[in-house]
Amino acid sequence: MKSTITLFSVIIFLLLSHVHPVNAADLTVTVDASEYIRSIPETMYGTNMQCWDSKQNGGNENVNILIAAMGSRNVRWPGGSWANGHLWSDMEAPNYSQTWKVNYGESMYRINKFDSMMQPIVNFSGIWNDDTGIDVNHWEDGAIAAAVDWVAEQSSRVNWARYWEIGNEIGGPWEYGYFPEISGTYYGNSFARFSSAMKAVNPGIKIGACAEPYDEPQQWGWYQGLWTRDLLIAADSNYDVKPDFLIIHSYPGSYQDASYNPILLSSDVMLISDYTTSLDAIISTSIGPQYVGKIKYWMTEWDTGATDSYNREKAYVSVLFNIQYILEMCKYDWEGSNPWSQNIYYMNEAGYPNYYVFPRWYAAPIVNNYFGRDMIAASSSDSMIRAYASRDDANNLTLIMANNYSSTDKTVSINISSFGAATTGQRWLIQPAGSIIPGGVNIQDYNDLIINDVIHPEPLNVASLSGVSIPTGDSFDIDLPRSSILIIKIPPAIQTAQLPYSETTWQIPGTIEAENFDSGGQFVAYYDTTALNSGEQYRTDDVDIESCSEDCYYVTDIKTGEWLEYSVDVNSSGLYKITAWIASEDSNGEFRIEFSGRDETGPVLFSPTGGTEIFNNTDINVFLKEGLYTMRLLMDTNDWNIDKLTFTKFGNGTGFALREFWTGIPGTAVTDLTSNVDYPDNPSDGELCKSFEGPTGWADYYGTRIRGYLHPDTTGTYYFYVASDDGGELWLSTDDNPANAVKICQVSNWVNAYQWDSSAEQKSAAITLIAGQKYYIEARHKEHNGGDSIAIGWEGPGIIKQTITGPYLSPYIMSFADLDNFPD
Repeated sequence: MKSTITLFSVIIFLLLSHVHPVNAADLTVTVDASEYIRSIPETMYGTNMQCWDSKQNGGNENVNILIAAMGSRNVRWPGGSWANGHLWSDMEAPNYSQTWKVNYGESMYRINKFDSMMQPIVNFSGIWNDDTGIDVNHWEDGAIAAAVDWVAEQSSRVNWARYWEIGNEIGGPWEYGYFPEISGTYYGNSFARFSSAMKAVNPGIKIGACAEPYDEPQQWGWYQGLWTRDLLIAADSNYDVKPDFLIIHSYPGSYQDASYNPILLSSDVMLISDYTTSLDAIISTSIGPQYVGKIKYWMTEWDTGATDSYNREKAYVSVLFNIQYILEMCKYDWEGSNPWSQNIYYMNEAGYPNYYVFPRWYAAPIVNNYFGRDMIAASSSDSMIRAYASRDDANNLTLIMANNYSSTDKTVSINISSFGAATTGQRWLIQPAGSIIPGGVNIQDYNDLIINDVIHPEPLNVASLSGVSIPTGDSFDIDLPRSSILIIKIPPAIQTAQLPYSETTWQIPGTIEAENFDSGGQFVAYYDTTALNSGEQYRTDDVDIESCSEDCYYVTDIKTGEWLEYSVDVNSSGLYKITAWIASEDSNGEFRIEFSGRDETGPVLFSPTGGTEIFNNTDINVFLKEGLYTMRLLMDTNDWNIDKLTFTKFGNGTGFALREFWTGIPGTAVTDLTSNVDYPDNPSDGELCKSFEGPTGWADYYGTRIRGYLHPDTTGTYYFYVASDDGGELWLSTDDNPANAVKICQVSNWVNAYQWDSSAEQKSAAITLIAGQKYYIEARHKEHNGGDSIAIGWEGPGIIKQTITGPYLSPYIMSFADLDNFPD
């Protein structure tokens, strides 16, 4: 919950340090704080996962630090072209022999560890390894069947994959299954068949098609015809299917000029504008202008250059470019971005053994953590100086400017309207540091960065401050050094508090009336596209409210881009069902719900109800953590009404299990652990796990105990599985008493990670569980040396075989005060 914001306490630098006479300025940056552009979704800060680097399996703590630094919740998997030649369920085929890859189970361990979501790339070619290691063509029917199974598996999870891609790269499966006559028409017909089959399993997923940004023949000759136009026409005319989004790949700076000099990237920032204009035109003229804006755009694979251009992606220029590229996509209403961010798989790179943080790793954390969610209009009179602005939850105005001149300092005249700034603000200056990369371009290609005089700061700790003075009138001049990025955060002179309506925080579980959004006004508690309450009911804010026939009120006349915020208190962590009561006369619709900036629902789709006061329920399950939040309801489509949101909790799971481990113990059998003098009362350490599993490839000579309580939300028959390397056991009680636990399945020798079906002993007998009851559950594991892993799976009503995840678990622990004993 937000409260009154105090003015920033910052150092006020001398006026001459930052402010200059107006006539000294080289250019003008204009910000209109009243011109709202969009609420930026967290999918703009995604990443690509390199599944061919086993260190990204979630078990390597050095890599985990880098993954955490990125802060990317949306993870494109398996990353790049590998999707075309691998089956999701068997990445390490044949027979788990290719352990240098990250398999699906290991990937889900990583996803759970970082509370992320997978953005899957579906095998489009139908070609993948069989058990013998030979590529076999399973044809389109086999590929669609595998995709359908994958959607079903993901849909049974809490953090289920919301966005899917069919194939990788333009030309569809040009790496696998390519043939010279391949065309957009061929791909569009196949895309439609994939999409229809996958959405039959889960209509709530969004599916993207590989696209070219320009309406022209492809210069390398990988396909025939006009790819994007042809795929849209084929999918629409033959199957009445439209992609939810179009997938673009881009590698600016990968090429050099005739003299083999690296090309500057400043003009490439504006590619997003060109791509948007071109794609809008293709959609409009091929399937109709009504689909412009409905079909979204994603940059699902991009980078600042490539390794053959002197490793430009490692240079300072990468962060200079990446920040602008992300913000350009935000400006032009793109829906998602997945850059190649985790640059750790080049085994011969200098610094790799130390897991060096390259400059581009700073891009997403800087923009995500320092730029507000609500983008507003900003423009520059010099195209080489890019400017972007936003307002955040505290109504601070943030301005990001980038000087793309490699050798020229600039003085910028900043003019802000419709805001009313305070006299001081915060300032971050990002510049190149270190030494020039051989063959680089002036100072843009230094190999490191400096933020406010701190060289190579921690990616998540770039908050060293310097002050900036804001003269009366919201207009001032400021220095912008060559090749720099300047961030200015300015609070408003008059602070407006966001407070719960009627001073009562909404309780979850419970019901939230839509019309009782917080107090605070436009940009603080809500954003509404039109002034005044068109319904003239209940409140005098700009939000449109009508009264209904049953002596109630509802929010009406909803328009795309509007949002409402509510101060909420989640009483306890767990799995919740959100029921939204929606009315829509004749249009399908869509909304999202965020908790303090975190998208918890993804796009929620609903169907017409047949009338403006005919309210039907739309349900979605989410996992929420205990605490106070500002909940934002975002409207993604026009012309619908909402009455209320009801939150119902499933069971009593709190999201964690307790993992304890004992180090320095040899042996492969569980008895080597349980007979040790330090077991069970003196573990080496412990942690709370978000799923019932341990890391893979973690250490040698240790034992593990994972325990807690299982909270099923559906009564029925369940089966349990254990997969471990080396020995493993699973114990389950008939109630919450550990004394009643019995061993229900085991691994006597070892199996590969998540290999549930290697032997019969890994699977339990049928076990009946009762919804609302809790059951003590415990796994024991012993690792000698070599590979190591432990995971507990289950299947039952509505649950396809998978690892037991946090929403169904609570830790074996005396009280939540004891959580301070564990680093997680």
